[in-house]
Amino acid sequence: KGLLALALCAGLTAQAAEPFVGTYRDGSVDSVYKLMLLDKHRYCFFLMAGSLDLITGGTWQAKRKGNISTIRLKETRLDLPALMLVVNFNLSDSDWQAKIGKQRALLFSPYELDRGLKTSQIYYAFGSGNTSPKKDDYTCSQEADSEFAHIVIPDNAQYVFIRTGPDQPVYRFHIGNSQRALLVLNEQAHRQPADFTLAYNHKTRILTDTQRAEEWGQPEKAAPVVQSTAWRQCQPKAPKTVRRVNGGERSVVIPDIFPDK
Repeated sequence: KGLLALALCAGLTAQAAEPFVGTYRDGSVDSVYKLMLLDKHRYCFFLMAGSLDLITGGTWQAKRKGNISTIRLKETRLDLPALMLVVNFNLSDSDWQAKIGKQRALLFSPYELDRGLKTSQIYYAFGSGNTSPKKDDYTCSQEADSEFAHIVIPDNAQYVFIRTGPDQPVYRFHIGNSQRALLVLNEQAHRQPADFTLAYNHKTRILTDTQRAEEWGQPEKAAPVVQSTAWRQCQPKAPKTVRRVNGGERSVVIPDIFPDK
């Protein structure tokens, strides 16, 4: 019983030593920021700024000196390539369906890709085998202003080759006999990590972003159920991926990447 009481007291002391856990808000006319410092050394970061929406999370470590706790936040980064394909999915969007009909098609949304790429940066080629085409065989996409873009896939194509510039590495995707392939962006690979260094003043209860020299203010307490819900929403998770398409199941395909030749 004595050991149990000590353990409980230690737990309560650890919990009391983290007064900065909670929700912080910041923003302006054009942007809204929300930072949640959660228990178990987790955090969530939400940003809404015009067409940019960012939801991510990671871990924090704190070190106290006097009345100031320095809190370092490190985003969880996924080990994924910059580009991926989703194949064998249901095409529910009527605009795309009307354009494509029954054709095999490589689909992409310039609006979504714009977070890391311009559509004019996409060079593509197709092949029935896995040998990378010559540079002159790539075509540059021209549908930069379209919300719904598609490229017809030849009937005999088993592979899609993508470059993000004439001298960039080759992304080789196996698509097999897939009728549809959607090019998607790993937005993490096209931006700086959402890492922060913060300072919490235990007297004023004010959290400051030391990099921006701006105050987040005082924490709004978040109940455990609120924290759990937020973490489920923001925790970066890697999807199940394949390199080769087998059958007609929906799959996220990652590429083989080759240097420029």
